[in-house]
Amino acid sequence: MHNIKELRVLNQLTQVELAKQVGMTQAQICKIEKGERALKAEEVLLFSRVLGVTAVEILKESI
Repeated sequence: MHNIKELRVLNQLTQVELAKQVGMTQAQICKIEKGERALKAEEVLLFSRVLGVTAVEILKESI
C-alpha cells in the first residue's frame, strides 16, 4: 500500500514512529507499504486515526 507511505511522509513520520503509534514493528510497516501485508479492518481504522484521514483514503489504492 504505497498510499500508507505517502500519508506517513505527509505526516512527517518515520516507519518506526508510525509503528509505535499503531502498535506494530517497523518491519510490519515496511511490508504494508510494499504491499506484502494487507491491513485488517480494525487496522485500517487505527491507521486512519493516526494519519488523520478517512478509512477510504487508507484504502484508496486498493479499491
